[in-house]
Amino acid sequence: MKRGMAVNHAGLSPVAVVVSLFNPPPQVVERCAGWVQSIGPVFAVDDGSPDPAVHRVLDALVAHGVTVLVNHRNEGIARALNVGISRALRDVAPAWILTMDQDSELGDGYLAAAQATWATARR
Repeated sequence: MKRGMAVNHAGLSPVAVVVSLFNPPPQVVERCAGWVQSIGPVFAVDDGSPDPAVHRVLDALVAHGVTVLVNHRNEGIARALNVGISRALRDVAPAWILTMDQDSELGDGYLAAAQATWATARR
């Protein structure tokens, strides 16, 4: 961890989550809401989902504190992640950015282990 860098409530360096979405299922709301609580800011990028029901999911994400960005046409997962990463860097300047897909889940201790591995590798 860099000197003087803030840590989140879990004692980890500041992390933002960027998640790509395409016709996301309602379950993504609970997953992202959990990341907001346990990790930090979440930026969800809908990549031009054609299903009108997506608006309910996106509204629910916003209600849980997720920043939602929308590509008006499908531009691919890399573009969606880049849009989210750019916004995360601009809005919160995290030390780490965790990129996720809408069906990704994190095991307990994953972030702590990743950051510890990074610190060890840097030494």
